[in-house]
Amino acid sequence: MMAKSHKFSHKSLTLVDLINKSCIYFTFISAIFSVYAVLLFGQLCQPDEIEDPDEERYDWHTDINCIPWEDNETEYSILQATWVILLIFTGYFWLREVLESAAHPRKFFTRMESYGNMVIDILLVLCLYKGFPHDDKKFERWQFHVATVTSFLLWVQTMLTLGKYPGYGKYIIMFK
Repeated sequence: MMAKSHKFSHKSLTLVDLINKSCIYFTFISAIFSVYAVLLFGQLCQPDEIEDPDEERYDWHTDINCIPWEDNETEYSILQATWVILLIFTGYFWLREVLESAAHPRKFFTRMESYGNMVIDILLVLCLYKGFPHDDKKFERWQFHVATVTSFLLWVQTMLTLGKYPGYGKYIIMFK
C-alpha cells in the first residue's frame, strides 16, 4: 500500500508565488517605514519653529532634538520596535542584493529594478544610521528629507511590484 502524500508536498514556487512574496515584503517594509518616519520625524522629533527662517532653513546640519520620554512611552516603544524590524529587513535586502549581483551580474546590472532597490537600500541605511531611538536623540535636518524620499520610493517600488502581478496589475497600469 502506497502512502498518501500531502497535497502541498510537491508544489514548486512559480513566478506568481515569487511575485506575491516580493509584494508582501515591499508592502510590509513600506508600511513599517511609514510608521517609523511618521512617529520619529513627524511627531517625536519635530523641528522647532525657526525665528529667522533665512538663517537656519537651509543649514542641513542643524541638530533637531527629540522630545523627552515621560509623556510618550508608548510611541517610543513602537518606534524602537519598528527600528529593529527595519534594521533586520535592511540587512536582508542588502544580503539579497549582494547575492543576486554575485550570482547573475549581467542580469542584475541590466535591470532598472536593481538600481531602484540599491537606492532604496542606501536611503534606508541613511535613515537608520543614527542608531537605536532614545530620548536624547538628535537628528540633522537633511535626514528629514531623506526619510521623505525613502518613503516615497518604497511605496512606488511597492506599486511597481504589485503591477507585475496579474490580479493587481490592472489597478496599477498608470505606473507603466
